[in-house]
Amino acid sequence: MAEPNDSRKLLILLAAADARLRTIEDDVRAEQKFTTDQRTLFLSRAAALGRTLRQLRHDIQRETATGHLSILGVMRTLLLTALLMTACTAATTDSARPRILALGDSYTIGETVEPEQRWPNQLARALRAEGVDVADPEIIAKTGWTTDELSSAIDTVSPDGPYDLVTLLIGVNNQYRGRDAEQYRGEFTTLLQRAIAFAGNDPKNVIVVSIPDWGVMPFAAGRDRASIATEIDRYNTINRDETLRSGARYVDVTPTSRQPNPAFVASDGLHPSAVQYTEWMRLVLPEAREAVK
Repeated sequence: MAEPNDSRKLLILLAAADARLRTIEDDVRAEQKFTTDQRTLFLSRAAALGRTLRQLRHDIQRETATGHLSILGVMRTLLLTALLMTACTAATTDSARPRILALGDSYTIGETVEPEQRWPNQLARALRAEGVDVADPEIIAKTGWTTDELSSAIDTVSPDGPYDLVTLLIGVNNQYRGRDAEQYRGEFTTLLQRAIAFAGNDPKNVIVVSIPDWGVMPFAAGRDRASIATEIDRYNTINRDETLRSGARYVDVTPTSRQPNPAFVASDGLHPSAVQYTEWMRLVLPEAREAVK
């Protein structure tokens, strides 16, 4: 049988654990970095943990009163308390991890490459390697999307900000379909403002990535490569000017995309390979590092 002092110590331990849980709940309610869904999920879990802690206190009081509190019961209580508080702390830590939202088209979703080879995913791993424990990126992107299609997809998904970092790479399909550059300006600017809003209205937490030049790819054989390059440059002038005007960050990957490196070409002859995406990631990393520090 357990000694009376054991039950008193357990009750004190459980009361302290319950108080700690309530403090964590208050912190989560006050912390603006948590999304509504994250906050709701954590608080529901915390409520369940609180009920379990209070039930343990009730059980110990009952077993002590009847003289049935055993050493096994003491060990069970200690173990459950440790497990409950560890789970609670882990849930808070996971919810507090810096979050990344990546918006774009095939270049962001990584057409033809494995998910872990997409440049936003490579970026997250690189940040973690530097000690910044970011969550896996949330990606809203699809091959073929234009600016208006990306905007419609954002409406549908309705991402729950704020995010610590938002990236935006869009426009190649506007150019490919021969759309007007000034139409692109208006739609891109709208997307950029939405990206800034998702980043907690802080433009320094937004990175715009330039449009790569698909005209150098084998897919473009027989096409007017010089004309494609000129149009890509025109679009990039627009997105760079609007980005700098907004105060957001800008990373130019277009020169890298134009390097005559066979290893930069994916199996479809059109999209970048994982090797090229790694080079893009290295260009984006310094700006991302500043954004999430």
